[in-house]
Amino acid sequence: MGAWPARFDHASTTPISQSYVCLSAIMDNAPFPIFLKDRQGRYQLVNRRFEEWYFASPRSIVGLRDEDIMSKEAAKRATQTDRTVLTKGVPVQFERSLQGTNHATKDVLVTKFPIEGD
Repeated sequence: MGAWPARFDHASTTPISQSYVCLSAIMDNAPFPIFLKDRQGRYQLVNRRFEEWYFASPRSIVGLRDEDIMSKEAAKRATQTDRTVLTKGVPVQFERSLQGTNHATKDVLVTKFPIEGD
């Protein structure tokens, strides 16, 4: 996600572009990591907080999988919860201790849910 203009002309934008601008603002300013994966477990979208947590310097992780950015054990747990969400088709919420690349550990509440579509 990039920096977005603080103001935009509502009259000259479509509802889709207005929604995109609003979603981008939420993603860029959320105080917690947000991500979207495809059904094969590849990251399709992450916000700045996610990049800050997993990388000392921001870099794109689009196309990477959990095992590319997490410890083997953490990646296995993440993949298992992804499968549960996809199999059951319902949201799953749980607490987890996560360790970032700076070796700091944080206790976080994780919510995963399926998004219908492709």
